[in-house]
Amino acid sequence: MASSTPHPPPGRGVSALPGCYIFLLGAALLVGAGIWGVYTFLRQADELKAFTDTQPSPLAVDSPPAGAVDALRGRLVAFADAGAAGKPAELVLTREDLNMILAGFPRLADVRSLVRVRQLGPDATFTADVRFPMNALPGHRRYLNGEMDGRFGLHPEAGLFVSVIDVRVPGRKVPAGFLEVYQRGIIPGKNFGFLDEMLIRNFRDDPVFAAPLRRIASLKSGDGTLILSTAATPAPPAGGGPGKAGAPQGSGE
Repeated sequence: MASSTPHPPPGRGVSALPGCYIFLLGAALLVGAGIWGVYTFLRQADELKAFTDTQPSPLAVDSPPAGAVDALRGRLVAFADAGAAGKPAELVLTREDLNMILAGFPRLADVRSLVRVRQLGPDATFTADVRFPMNALPGHRRYLNGEMDGRFGLHPEAGLFVSVIDVRVPGRKVPAGFLEVYQRGIIPGKNFGFLDEMLIRNFRDDPVFAAPLRRIASLKSGDGTLILSTAATPAPPAGGGPGKAGAPQGSGE
């Protein structure tokens, strides 16, 4: 009698249900995140409508008198040259001077119709009228027609900067979340805030202007003025110290 060939016992099957459950759970999480994102976006769009308008209100921009921009530029250059030479100097800027910088300097052409300084206050503060464009729903631009309180300050590495204290729209309330964005900037910890990003950062990143901004030693408020000062820098010792005359120490020369 022929012997029968033994067969291995049937293996246990592997269920696909756990994998399906994981896939469905992941899909549900993605759908939930998408719904939450849409809800948050629509909610922010509604909040935006509460304190913005569909059109910017006119913002008066004075045309500087003939020769005034050149005269102001000369004062700025003289102040920067004094700082570079290590000499003490003082630059007094009025509200009109700041608005002339906004209106008359090509580098600020994109913002001249958005910001106008209304007054200078104590402790290097200021109030400005603003007309900021803001993104709402796709294809629908909104405008913040209001006023902003800010302060000038000095950073040990970056030099002059400007920060936002408050944003107001007459008769309306600006939500705390939007105010926080103006105060901290688009990238928290990477800049000094929205207004500094708009007005000063492109000067700070320019080699021509970066050094003069860092040489400002102090600032204070006068009677409706902002006063910037440079400090006297001690002259190098005769012979240039341990190194060669005129060569910075550690330069290898």
